[in-house]
Amino acid sequence: MTDFWPSVLGRLLAKEDLSSEEAARAMHLIVGGEATPAQVAGFLVALRAKGETPAEVGGMSQVLLELAPAVETPGPCIDTSGTGGDRSGTINVSTLAAIVAAGAGTVVAKHASRAASSRCGSADLLEALGVKIALAADEVSRCLAECGIGFMFAPSFHPSMAQAMKPRQEMGVLTVFDFLWPVTNPARPEAQLVGVPEERMQRVLAGVFAGRGTRAFVVRGDDGVDEITVSGPTHLLEARGGVVMPRHLLPIEMGVPTARASEVAGGDPKRNASIARAVLAGEKGPSRDIVAVNAGAALVLAGISDDIPGGIERAFESIDSGKAGQVLSKWVEVSNRAA
Repeated sequence: MTDFWPSVLGRLLAKEDLSSEEAARAMHLIVGGEATPAQVAGFLVALRAKGETPAEVGGMSQVLLELAPAVETPGPCIDTSGTGGDRSGTINVSTLAAIVAAGAGTVVAKHASRAASSRCGSADLLEALGVKIALAADEVSRCLAECGIGFMFAPSFHPSMAQAMKPRQEMGVLTVFDFLWPVTNPARPEAQLVGVPEERMQRVLAGVFAGRGTRAFVVRGDDGVDEITVSGPTHLLEARGGVVMPRHLLPIEMGVPTARASEVAGGDPKRNASIARAVLAGEKGPSRDIVAVNAGAALVLAGISDDIPGGIERAFESIDSGKAGQVLSKWVEVSNRAA
């Protein structure tokens, strides 16, 4: 055991990739409390400097999946998430897109945490909207069955990461830990929409999904937003059938007007909750548009729509009919009753 970390760190510093098994062993030691803070920090920095691979991230994520309690779903489900780290300060797009997609008839098992680089993360927004986030696996399953949507608070489902996250938080830079949440969803969704802020990790996560046989859209806005953006082009990598295919999306091609990034800016949880309620009430504008395009992509992954423009129409219908708002109201009720 004493030789493991010097060997692994030396190889990473020499720019040598680890096998999936080696990365998994490192993760086992980290979450098992058998790695010192210095070893954890050294591993994260060396891995980041070398550049993570799909095999390494896949091996590490598998350890967390095996340790997390399983969440039963009423059938096939999807997840919508952004990794954060883009420092763009947008509204909580993926969270609202999840609610809108659920209103359109798909089951969304969302797995996320609090803000990583912004003032308001998914968990922060949902709390501000009245959703109870600290639920056990069976309580999340109840929300999925009764509301078509549920939330797994990542720190609750992966408590072994608590100590491991401290060195990362002290460093204050993005590491592989920031990109593990989308690939460690305990509900194991059949399809996922994931936003990332950087090209390198976009390729890595798409490779992880392809290796698992999971269909996914891994997206990155040209403006650095970890969502499908309405401010310009979006780079999309689609994992499907074990392969990765690149695509580009433009607002005009999706049927929505181009908007400035400042027009979809958010704030603290109270501010973002106010914007969320306005969007779900049907208020038109860039915030509604960016939510709809992301929900539309999610509906393609769910098999409810054949293409993204068609999915966007279904998303607008979910909002305008009041179904998305009804999903949120019921979710608040059921999650608080479950807790």
